[in-house]
Amino acid sequence: MHKHGKPGRRILAVSGWRMAWFSTAWLLSLALIGPAAPRLWASDLSQANQTGKPAVSLSANMSEHVQSAQPVRQSSVRLQCTFAIKPDQLVIAGGVSAQSVAPSQAAQQIDQRMEKIQRYLLTQKARLVPLDRLRAARNVRPDTASARAGDTLPFMQLQRFEALLPVDVPVDAVLEQLFKLGMDRYGEAVSLDGYQSEQFSSMTLYRFNSAGQQLASQLKACRDRQISSHCGARAECSAQDSSYGQFHGRYLNLRGWQELNLTVQNGKFNARELRRIQSTNAEPLTIDYDETLLILGN
Repeated sequence: MHKHGKPGRRILAVSGWRMAWFSTAWLLSLALIGPAAPRLWASDLSQANQTGKPAVSLSANMSEHVQSAQPVRQSSVRLQCTFAIKPDQLVIAGGVSAQSVAPSQAAQQIDQRMEKIQRYLLTQKARLVPLDRLRAARNVRPDTASARAGDTLPFMQLQRFEALLPVDVPVDAVLEQLFKLGMDRYGEAVSLDGYQSEQFSSMTLYRFNSAGQQLASQLKACRDRQISSHCGARAECSAQDSSYGQFHGRYLNLRGWQELNLTVQNGKFNARELRRIQSTNAEPLTIDYDETLLILGN
């Protein structure tokens, strides 16, 4: 036991030697790196000045956060516009009819008349749209005087059609030519039941097939003008997408004056409703528009 010494003293001696060695190494590293620390800091500042990037971005991030936290101003603007949409198609509605002893004879007569009408309409840049063909027969005693004279024929056919023409055609001249070519039934509601009717029927209608495009273009221009006038040069000023508007107008058709009410959301609307408009005159249709815009911007 005395030869090798006490174990506790040997452990303390080794630990003390290691601590002294690490302390010396730490002091030596401070002595070597310490003089270079200011130069390294100056190098970082110089590099930041050359690149234009801040050496420390904490203050900039805080500034951006404060700016983004500013409340966004909201204001309401009443938008009222009046639009005019023009009809883009003239419709002549009617039909041709034929009576015969045999059904095939009436069909042949109608086909010949329809072919002549179609050729004429092509010269007017128009289109013939055949609709339904109605067939009927009636009981006629062959031994009657009228039957023998051919005044009362048992079979009848009626071909309904629409002639689609440009709005600017000479309507009366076109109608007169259609009469000469065999058009002998007039109006949209021609039928076999009204074959002997002597009531007057309206033959011409004006449709607004492109009313959706016309209104969309005018509405966008109106909204853009109002937003630009309100916002001025502020780039962050815009209209909110949840706005609602209303189209309102009146037009005259065969049933009298009709009301048009159409809802607009975010500048969009159902254009199919406008294609149902049929007016009895070629005058532009006046549409009023009302909307409350919510403007967002600082």
